[in-house]
Amino acid sequence: MRTAAELSEEERRVASLIRLVDQSLANPNTSLGEGLRLASWMKQLEAYLEGIRFALGERVGSYVPEGPSSGEGNERNQ
Repeated sequence: MRTAAELSEEERRVASLIRLVDQSLANPNTSLGEGLRLASWMKQLEAYLEGIRFALGERVGSYVPEGPSSGEGNERNQ
């Protein structure tokens, strides 16, 4: 089990990686394939960071899927 100090350090490390990936995605010279790989990695890092923050008791928000909720706006359910 990790201590709060270790989790805080990991939080800073992952947040730094996310910033670096975001900068790479913003670079117009990044190829499409590299951009797709980086975007996938960034989603994984964001999920990991949310887990760390949850463990630290700092969870700010939660994942909410995009799109219609509970069938609203979906004619196939009516």
